[in-house]
Amino acid sequence: MSPVTLKIITRSLPAARLIPTFAAAIQYSRRGARRKPFLIRSSSAIILGVSITAGLIAVPAIAADPAPAPPAAAAPTHTNAPAPAMDAAVLQLLQDMTKAYQGITSYSDTIRFTDGGTGPDTARTMVYYQEPNNLSAETMVGPDKVRAVCDGAHLFVSDTRDKSQYLKLDAPPAGFAMLGAVKAAHINFGLLPYLFGGVNPLGPFSAVVTSLKVDDPGMVDGVPVNVIDGDINPDPGVTGKLFIAIGRDDHLLRRVTIKILSPAAQASTLTETHSVKTGAGAIPAGAFSFTPPAGAAAITTLQPTLYSPALVVGASPIPFTATDLAGKSVSPSKYAGKVLLLNFWAGWAEPSEKQMPTIVSDYKKYHRQGFDIIGISMDYEAGRQAVKDYVKTTGITWPVIFDGKAWDGAVPSLYKVQRVPFNVLIGRNGKIAAVNVPTSDLEAAIQLSLGK
Repeated sequence: MSPVTLKIITRSLPAARLIPTFAAAIQYSRRGARRKPFLIRSSSAIILGVSITAGLIAVPAIAADPAPAPPAAAAPTHTNAPAPAMDAAVLQLLQDMTKAYQGITSYSDTIRFTDGGTGPDTARTMVYYQEPNNLSAETMVGPDKVRAVCDGAHLFVSDTRDKSQYLKLDAPPAGFAMLGAVKAAHINFGLLPYLFGGVNPLGPFSAVVTSLKVDDPGMVDGVPVNVIDGDINPDPGVTGKLFIAIGRDDHLLRRVTIKILSPAAQASTLTETHSVKTGAGAIPAGAFSFTPPAGAAAITTLQPTLYSPALVVGASPIPFTATDLAGKSVSPSKYAGKVLLLNFWAGWAEPSEKQMPTIVSDYKKYHRQGFDIIGISMDYEAGRQAVKDYVKTTGITWPVIFDGKAWDGAVPSLYKVQRVPFNVLIGRNGKIAAVNVPTSDLEAAIQLSLGK
């Protein structure tokens, strides 16, 4: 069977470069590093931790005929993960589930993403989908809402965080409405794009699953389910479990659970739960109509937005006060007269790790001359101790802001950060001197700001 290549975007699972997805966003074009909005949000990923960039992986189709690849798919970057051991019963459950989604013409779903297994939802997505290409989807994280509507002719996107504009694009090709919403709005569909695309739903986990078996049946929200039980090995020394609950009668996905168990990583439980309706009555009247926010301007091209448009050289940085890992209050206003680097990073992002030795070196070299740093960690609460350990072992002595909310943290949200690593250099005059400086050019930018 030919492999189907998909680009996965997630928002960062707590236990490091954990599972490449969940909350997973599958993207068929766009964005490089973290990959996010107006296209992609982890990225995100939203929970299940994440908007980390999993990159390209080969996803073997499990049906007899391979599903078509999304447009603009590139060659896979890692395809050598061994296939997980699974028995015939597991394969049958997966085949039945994939086949069930190919027969759906009208579908609604409330997808609940939870970090911790119990308690309030971390995020929620409401989905209405009708063949061939009608879609209404709304992702909610706290008070923020992002809505995408495809009426067959156009794809519209609105975001409560910016009511001055909305996106109006040509509709994606038939069958790709969900992928279009991921690209344009960072809508978090969990595993649905895999399932409606006829692609192996194990794709996001293919590099970390080591074995699969059928577990005892159970119930999810009153629905009888069959359960697939998987062992995972997301990182060296890190082990965990993957559970996939599939409706016993309708063969539709009801819940995905990831548990990190190993002492090598902080224990955590992440869930993706689906409340599903199909057929007549699944779609309310007017579900695929879109009304722009009052007075909003239409944007007709998709532009990569990596950070707030307010972050321009010569402007004042966006003010904030936050708490660092030591529990102390931190604000750029306290560094008046100094050159200050705001460094956004994440322990699960390899580019962040690669740049850190250079930043530590620059800090040691120029700190006594008036150079300071405020770090902003883009990690989740479950990774708090891992971040503390990393800060200690890496030699980071400057304040590191950490609120455990990753991309939705207070400071990243203010600065609208869409990719890590990211930085803002503030000059002695309190104005922005440079934005998103490459690591190779950082020392020169610091010297220039210091007047060297």
